[in-house]
Amino acid sequence: MQLEIDSLSLYPDTTSTLLELRKAGLKIAVCSNLAGPYAAPVMALLPVTLDAYIWSFEVRAIKPEPIIYSSVSDALNIAHLKSCLLETRCWLIISAPKALVCGACI
Repeated sequence: MQLEIDSLSLYPDTTSTLLELRKAGLKIAVCSNLAGPYAAPVMALLPVTLDAYIWSFEVRAIKPEPIIYSSVSDALNIAHLKSCLLETRCWLIISAPKALVCGACI
């Protein structure tokens, strides 16, 4: 597992995207199904401190279960449907509860 953790990297446009979102004053969160040992290394890769980090191992739910999306809204103190989920796996967008989140596959 350590080899996999050591190989973690961000997508090429992640840094510029996060900096632009922050500059625009938007709240930003990570919502991830990663296991516990991956959390700190992922956070260390990010170029900015995010407003919330929602890890499936902490909330005891995984995407696309509604509780994990509710946890994001609660942590950011925003109403459901006032958030946008950007996801690399389109099936998670399709199966996300529509009453809780809008989404875009990237």
